Amino acid sequence: MNPLAFSFHQHLLLLLLLASLSCFSASADRRFGCLFDNELCSPYEICVNDGMFGRCHSVPVTDVYTYDVSPSVVQRFRMLLEKLSNRGNWTTF
Repeated sequence: MNPLAFSFHQHLLLLLLLASLSCFSASADRRFGCLFDNELCSPYEICVNDGMFGRCHSVPVTDVYTYDVSPSVVQRFRMLLEKLSNRGNWTTF
């Protein structure tokens, strides 16, 4: 089975996860995706593992949201992002 062949429900889950990023507009200064890009955070920030993307936070870190997803979903999502990156269709969160 092709690991990038997602079912409808898996596509829906990924879409919901990406859409959830907009729920954090109050924290617009926090960048998403630092688990994929080590240079995304500013020098005064740290990358906090949220279980999916990674989020840049100023110290002290408070109010950290984490995603409740299985390791297999995270792996499939990372493979999809890598595939998009290789195509040139990837932009940093």
